[in-house]
Amino acid sequence: VQCFFAALKALSRKEVHYGSYATPEQ
Repeated sequence: VQCFFAALKALSRKEVHYGSYATPEQ
């Protein structure tokens, strides 16, 4: 369960980082 939680957290963090990086460009 911890591994799944870590993966979800990493994915969410990656998505947030990507969105934050793409927002200013737009």
